[in-house]
Amino acid sequence: MNAKRKMLRAWSGAARYYGLISAWFKDAWKKIPILGPLVYCSRKNHADTLKELLVTLLFSTTTFWITVFFLKAYSSNTHVPYFDLLRQTVSAGQLFIFSVTFLGPVYLIAGEDPENAKVFPNRGVHLVALFPIALLGGGLYAIQFGGRTSPGIVLLDQEYLLHASVYIAALAIVLRYLTVVYRKSTMTFNPEAEMVEPSQLFAEKFAARHDP
Repeated sequence: MNAKRKMLRAWSGAARYYGLISAWFKDAWKKIPILGPLVYCSRKNHADTLKELLVTLLFSTTTFWITVFFLKAYSSNTHVPYFDLLRQTVSAGQLFIFSVTFLGPVYLIAGEDPENAKVFPNRGVHLVALFPIALLGGGLYAIQFGGRTSPGIVLLDQEYLLHASVYIAALAIVLRYLTVVYRKSTMTFNPEAEMVEPSQLFAEKFAARHDP
């Protein structure tokens, strides 16, 4: 019996410390710009966002992978690996264009709160992060396009531009994902339920206290 009590006390203490550490970590994470509101997102929010984002990416990148499909029809590309053709397809700055257009809905989603929704978390920081990514994507595409139209005047590092386009596209996708998942977390807010539930709890407690 004593051994069981000691074990229960040990488990109770471990659970208490785990709860304290979890609460501390959650409180600390909430203070991180842009990423902080992730603590309010449920598994369903993430699952729904992933499904929506994958479908959006599939159609948004159609011009990339379907172009490679048709390029394989040329006899000169018979022995060229698929990913080498894909690299050639996106090396002309298409990922810069993709990034800027992919960020457009972010401003609309984060900038306005639908009816019966909570205020979008960290809206100011979120929107501020949007513009540097868009400016980088648009600016680097302009540089690359200028280099193509004036090859004798401007010498560009195409490898650098390709890598930059991949990184900027990744940032655009991450920011779009965070925007959508945060909005979904705010849409679970039901003001009527929030108002009714406390009054119901008070009534139940009052009745239980005065029940003979």
